[in-house]
Amino acid sequence: MKRFLAGFLCLCMILTSDVFYSQAAAVTDTQNEGNETESVEEQKEQQELLNYAVIGSPYISTPGTQKVLLSIGEADTVINKAVLTYVNTETGAEYQTEAQQISADGIVFSMDFNDPALKGIYRLEKVEYQIGEEQKELVFSDAGMEMLFGVETAVDTKPDSVVVEEEESEEENTQPDVDVVVIDPQGTSESVNGIQEAIQNAAADTDQNISESEIATFGAKQIVVVLDPGHDASHGGTSGNGLLEKNLNLKIAQFCKKELEKYSGVKVYMTRTGDACPNGGSAVSAGICNQKRVDYAASVGANVYVSIHNNAGGGNGAEVYYPNANYRPDLSTTGQGLAQKIIDQLVALGLKNRGIKIRNSASGDSYKDGTLMDYYGVIRRSKNNYNIPAIIVEHAFVDSSDAASFLNSGTKLKKLGVADATGIAQYFGLTKKDSNVETKENQPAGPLQRVEILYAKSRTAGGVTVKWNKVQGATKYKVVRRKAGESSFRQIATVGDKDYFIDQSVKTGKTYYYKVKAVNSNGGGSYSAEIKGIAFGKPQIKYVKSVSEGRLKVSWNAVKGAQYYQVYRSTSKNGSYKKITETKSTYYTNGGRTPGKVYYYKIRAVRKAGNGVYSYSPYSEWKSARNLCTPLISDISTKREKQLQISWSGVKDASFYQLYRSEQQNGSYTYVATVKKTNYADNVPTTGKYYYKVRVVNKNGSVKGYSSYSPAVSNLPLGKVTISSASSYSSEKIQLSWGAVEGSTKYQIYRSTSSKGRYKKVAEVSVTNYIDKKRQEGITYYYKIRATNQLKGKKGYGAFSKVKSCKTLAKPEITAARSRTSTSAEIQWGAVSGADGYRIYRSTDNGGSFQEVAAISDTIYKDTDCIGGKTYTYKIRAVKGSGATMGKGSQGSAVPVNVLERVNGVGAIVQSDGTIQVSWNAVSGAGSYQVARSTAKNGTYKIIKNVNATKVNDNSVESAGATFYYKVRAVKDINGVRGYGTYSEPVETVTGYSIMGASKVNLAQMTNYYKSSGKKYPSTSYSQKGAANIEAFCNIVLEEAHAEGIRAEVLFAQICLETGFLQFGGDVKPEQCNFGGLGATGNGVAGNTYPDVRTGIRAQVQHLKAYACTEPLNQTCVDDRFKYVSRGCAPYVQWLGIPDNPSGKGWAAAKGYGYNLMRMIANMTSL
Repeated sequence: MKRFLAGFLCLCMILTSDVFYSQAAAVTDTQNEGNETESVEEQKEQQELLNYAVIGSPYISTPGTQKVLLSIGEADTVINKAVLTYVNTETGAEYQTEAQQISADGIVFSMDFNDPALKGIYRLEKVEYQIGEEQKELVFSDAGMEMLFGVETAVDTKPDSVVVEEEESEEENTQPDVDVVVIDPQGTSESVNGIQEAIQNAAADTDQNISESEIATFGAKQIVVVLDPGHDASHGGTSGNGLLEKNLNLKIAQFCKKELEKYSGVKVYMTRTGDACPNGGSAVSAGICNQKRVDYAASVGANVYVSIHNNAGGGNGAEVYYPNANYRPDLSTTGQGLAQKIIDQLVALGLKNRGIKIRNSASGDSYKDGTLMDYYGVIRRSKNNYNIPAIIVEHAFVDSSDAASFLNSGTKLKKLGVADATGIAQYFGLTKKDSNVETKENQPAGPLQRVEILYAKSRTAGGVTVKWNKVQGATKYKVVRRKAGESSFRQIATVGDKDYFIDQSVKTGKTYYYKVKAVNSNGGGSYSAEIKGIAFGKPQIKYVKSVSEGRLKVSWNAVKGAQYYQVYRSTSKNGSYKKITETKSTYYTNGGRTPGKVYYYKIRAVRKAGNGVYSYSPYSEWKSARNLCTPLISDISTKREKQLQISWSGVKDASFYQLYRSEQQNGSYTYVATVKKTNYADNVPTTGKYYYKVRVVNKNGSVKGYSSYSPAVSNLPLGKVTISSASSYSSEKIQLSWGAVEGSTKYQIYRSTSSKGRYKKVAEVSVTNYIDKKRQEGITYYYKIRATNQLKGKKGYGAFSKVKSCKTLAKPEITAARSRTSTSAEIQWGAVSGADGYRIYRSTDNGGSFQEVAAISDTIYKDTDCIGGKTYTYKIRAVKGSGATMGKGSQGSAVPVNVLERVNGVGAIVQSDGTIQVSWNAVSGAGSYQVARSTAKNGTYKIIKNVNATKVNDNSVESAGATFYYKVRAVKDINGVRGYGTYSEPVETVTGYSIMGASKVNLAQMTNYYKSSGKKYPSTSYSQKGAANIEAFCNIVLEEAHAEGIRAEVLFAQICLETGFLQFGGDVKPEQCNFGGLGATGNGVAGNTYPDVRTGIRAQVQHLKAYACTEPLNQTCVDDRFKYVSRGCAPYVQWLGIPDNPSGKGWAAAKGYGYNLMRMIANMTSL
C-alpha cells in the first residue's frame, strides 16, 4: 500500500504561488493601471512553470530507488522530453536522469541508488524540458523551492510530498485499500489508484480557486491535525480532586480544535467528540482502542497525531513525549520540534516545565529495521504503521495543586487548549485567516526602498534570470532593459510580488543591462543600479573521437562570456549524464574508458554571476563515439622471398587500418600502408627480422579517431627453450623453470623416466614455470620443453630444450625423539637420498602451526630452546641446493617430544646404620628416575639406583658420620630411546652418627672450637660454679660424657648450639647452668636450674642417653625430665630433630637439628 506523506497527506500539491498566482495578481494590477502590460509570451512562460512536485521519500536506503513526480504547465501543454538534474550536497557530484514517463503534464523520474558510497543529502537543481522545438528550463531555487532527500542520511526536508513504501499487515488489511490519497487545497480527499491516476488528475486540481491566505500558508499545503482526547467512558484514565481525566482531555481538545480552525491551511479531526468510546466500548481493551484511534488518524491523512492527557501521582507541571530517533529519525525531529513549541506555550501559562521526553520500550521490542521501539502504543503504531509523527501532551496533575490552578474551570481548560493550538500553529508556520491580506490602508506610507539586484545570470533553458531582494510594502516590480551600446532603458515586464524575472527575449551572446524598481498602490520607489547580463549560447560539440585505447577526446566551440565548461558523460543517449570534469579549455581527453564501448557527451558553459550564483548555458546536443579496441596481429608468414603476409583481428567501427614496420622492436616505425581489409602482403627490402604494428582509424567526415597501436610482432622463428632449473617441489612434485622465448605464446612440457626413453607431453602452459604433480618419492624424472605459438590457426614450434633431470626427495621420518635435558630435546632421522640438507620445523602447541627452527646438513638435531614440562612436536623436510631453485621434499610425520622437568624437592635422611633414604617430587611424564651419589658436592657422581618410585634407600654407605651428596633426574623410554631431564641440585647428608660411643675429640679440640667462634667465655657466671674458664668447662664435659658412654663431641656441639656458645640470650639465663634448654618450653618459661656447671652438664648427658639408648644410668639421675623420654628413640645425632626421625620423636622440633649438630662436630673434629 502506497501513501504519499509529508507536511500534509499525499500529492498535496505545492502550487507555485510565486509564479502562477502572483502572475494573476500582476494582471489585475495592470488592468487597473491601464498602462502596463505583459506580453502573451511572458505570461505563457510563467504559466508553464511548476504546478506541483512530489519526492517519493525523504529517506532512501541502499539499494533503493527514488521517484520524483513533476507537473509543468497547463492541461494542453505537450512536453516532448525532460531531464532532471540533481546534486549530492556533500560531495558536489552532479547527476542527470531523463524522464521515465511523461503523461499529460505529469513527469515521472526514477533514480537508482545501489551503492552505499552514494550516501548523502541530495538536492533537485532543475528540470530541462522541451515543448515542441523549444527548450526550456526550471531552476527550483528560482521558484523559491528547496527540494531535498537523503540517501542513508536523515534530512528534515519539509517536503511538498513524500512517497512512502509500507508493508501490509493483517491489522492494516482492515483499512480501506487506498493506494494514493489526493487532498485538494480545500481539504477534500479523493481516493485514486496510484501515481499514474494522480498524474492524470493533477491538471484538473490546479484549476480550482485557492484563496491568497491558503497560498500563503506553506505554499498552499493543508496540514491535517488529529487531536486524540485520551481515555473515554469505558477507559476512564486517572482522577483526583473531584476531576475525571477523560472529561478534562475532551474539553482541552475541543478548545484546541476551535482555536486551530482560526488558522488557514489546517484541517482538524478528533478521535472522539463525546464521552463514549468510539471503538467498541468496554468490549475492547484500552490498547486496541488506541490502535483504532491511530488507524482513524491515518484514514483521514493525518500529518501529526496529538494525544491529549493529564497526569497523576502527586507531581506538578506539564511534559510532552515525542518519538525516539530510531527507524524514522525524521519523525523524531518533527515530534521534538512540535513538542518544544507546545511545552513553551504551556510553561508560559505558569505550569512547571517537566520537559519534552522520549520513552523507549521496556520489553526490547524493535522496529522493522531492528532498532528499539518507543514505549507508548500511539507513538509506536503511528511511526511503525503509518509514518505519522505522534506526541503525547501531559498538561497537569489532577491530584495536586495543579488542579486548582489549571484544571477546575472551563476558562482554565480553554487556556490549555489555546496553548496547544498556538504551539501547533507556530511549528507549522500557520497564520490566522485574513492576517496576510494587504490593503492600501495598511501599506507603509512614504516612498518604497530602492531595489537591490543580486545578480543577472544566464539560464540553462535559455534567457536571463534577474534576481533581487524584495522591498517591504511592494506588491509588484517593474523591470527595464537596455542593450549594450544603447543609452536608454525600456520597460520589458511588470511582475507580481516575487523576487525574480526571466527574460526570454534576449539573443544569445549579446550583453544587456537591467534595472528594477518596487511598486505598490501608493506609488513606486527608485530604480536599482543597473546590472549586466549575458545569455549564453549553446556550446557546439565539434567532435568526439577515440584517441587511443581507453581514451576519448571531446572538442567544442568557445561560448562568448564563459569562464569555464562542464563536461557530462553517459553510456546511453537518453540515460543519466554525470558531470566528469570542469575545464577552461575547449577540449577534454577522457581516460579510463572501456575499449569497444560507446560514450555520449554534453557540454555546458559556466560563468560566476555572484556569491555562490552561476550563469549556465543550455546543454549542448549530445555527441558520441566508440572507444576503439586495439587490433592484434594474428599471423606473420613468408609468402615468397622478401614478402611477408601480415594478418590482424578486425575491430568494430573501423573505417580502415594503418600498418607500420620497424627493424627493431623499440625502434622507429615506418608507415607501410592503409587498408580496409585485415591483412596485407608487405614487400620488405631485405630478408631478415621485421616488427609490425597496426592501428584502427575511424573516419567521421573530416574527424579521425584512432585506437592504440597493437603490440609489436615479429616474423622471427621461435627459439630453443633453456631450462634454468628442475627441482623437487615436494616428495610428489617437481618444479620446472625456463627462460622466455621471444614470439612464443605457449610452452609444451614433455616427461620421461629415463633420459633416452619415450617422452610424453604432460602440459602446455603460457608461463615460464610448471609444477609436475603426483610423482613418486625418490624417482628421477627427465624433462624437455619447446616453445609454440599460434597465429591465425597455424601452430608453430621451436626446438626442444636439452634434457633436465630431477629426483623427488623422499620424506624424512624421525627415528628417535627424546628429552635430552630439562631445557633441550634431541631428534634423529634417516638420511634421504639426493638431499644435501634438512629443514627442521617445530610446533609448541598441540595442533598449532609449525615454524622452521633450523637448517642443517646432519641427521641429528639438538633443540636447546625448550622448557621443561612442555611438549614439542617436530617435522623434517629434505632439501637440495639453495635459493630460488632449491629443491625440497615433503615434510615427514610429526613426532612429539615431552621435555622432562628438572626433579625438585630432593631430600636425604638417615634411615638407620648404613642406610640413607633419598626422596623427591614426581615429574610429569617420567617413566623412572636415576639416583646418583658422590662424596663431594662438585665431585664425580655415580648412578646407584634406577627406580620407578619417588624415594629409595641407599644401604651401601660407608661408616657412620660420612658425608654424601645425592641428585636425581627423570627418565623416559620411548621405542627403545631413553630421554632424560636435568639432574636436580645436589642434596647433602651424613650417615648415622651414634650418640653413644667413644669420644672422637680431646680437650684441646673442644677449647679451640669454642675459641674459633669468637665468643667470650662467661667466667663471671661460672667461676663460682666450678668452671672458671673454658678449659675447665670442657674438661667437665669430657668427664661427664665418659661417665655415661656419651660422645663428648656430641654433647659439646649441643651445648654450643643450644646456648649460642654460652651466650644464651633466650628464656634460659647463664646462672641456671641449664646448657640443654631442659624444661624451657618457650613463652618465658626459663626451664630447670642446676646448682653448678657439673650438675647442669650431667643432667644434659643423662637426657641425651635417654634418647640414645635403653641402658641404665651409671650415675644418680639429676635429670628430672629423664622419665618423659621414649628411651632409645634417637640413637643417631641426625634423628634428634623430630622431622628427621623415622619415629617422629626427638629432642628438637626444628627440621635439620641433628644435621646442624653434625656440621659442628665435623668442624670440631677437624681442628
